[in-house]
Amino acid sequence: MDKQSKFIPENAVAFKHAARDLQRAYPLSLQQSQELLARVYGYADLHELQQTIAKQLPPGPYPNDLDTMPRVLFRLNAAERFLTQVPPECRMPIGRLTFQDLCLLESPDIRREAMSFHNLVEAELDPASRPRATDLAPKDYVQFDACEDDVYVHFGIGKAKKEGYFPLNFTGKVNITASNYILEQLDGPRTEQDRYRLLKTLYGVWGNHPNNPLCLAQLLEFTCGEAGDELDGAVAQEMWPIAQRARELFEQIIPKDFKGQIEPNCVSFNYPNGVENHYYLSTLYWGAVCLFVLEQDKKALAWARRCLRLHPGDRFGARFLIDQMTNKGTSDR
Repeated sequence: MDKQSKFIPENAVAFKHAARDLQRAYPLSLQQSQELLARVYGYADLHELQQTIAKQLPPGPYPNDLDTMPRVLFRLNAAERFLTQVPPECRMPIGRLTFQDLCLLESPDIRREAMSFHNLVEAELDPASRPRATDLAPKDYVQFDACEDDVYVHFGIGKAKKEGYFPLNFTGKVNITASNYILEQLDGPRTEQDRYRLLKTLYGVWGNHPNNPLCLAQLLEFTCGEAGDELDGAVAQEMWPIAQRARELFEQIIPKDFKGQIEPNCVSFNYPNGVENHYYLSTLYWGAVCLFVLEQDKKALAWARRCLRLHPGDRFGARFLIDQMTNKGTSDR
């Protein structure tokens, strides 16, 4: 599809809804939003788009109906039009949603599903509308899947490996999207007031999902990471029960006979809501750190060794922790 191709909305109502969503995401008037969206769709102005809609031509093309490369170019061209046509003072979104999040060129079903998802995420971030999910179990947020990775066999360079995956359920994806958004906001300079507000929202999101192991794992990692080299006995004592509970919830969904490996930064297209492997390993590592600080070396070694066995690549540093404890034992003798 060439750069000049035009996207035809389903009808005038669909276009108005899309323009309204764009207006809510960026500091635009409704008129600005409609004019901008018309140009994003490839038209000279809003009037030309309205004339096209009046002809009742077949809508589209929708990206999912295109081959891979035309689909990529179609989306890139639309994003380029947005960036070049939006007023410079309006380029930053008002809140969480960006141009890509709005799915403005997708089919009506995909757009409705996407906006429904984002509305649920926004509800998670709003204390007034956030439901307390005490009746949900770990498996309502995340599952566990083990499969054979035979890529090494295929190329004749080794044996098949058993890989473990934590695919998210829809509710888990909503929850983790909300908490990740706040964590990203915290990653940068903030006034004390803004930081307090963000932390209050973050703890609210985590606290409303007491049986989601991902929330507890994020709380553990965030608190221990914030403490850094100053992670002392008080912090370790506070976080150790969190680590225990997070591991317990994760291991409710992991088969007891699983002997494979877990890659923390795994990406897979086999799971529609994505995969989140990082936080189970993070729980094992930070749990081991807390135990080490509390001078419970035997338990700390068990947690660190499990982390290392499941992830020999050791991006967390479990091997370093194990070395510290084993060398400590040698020097004590």
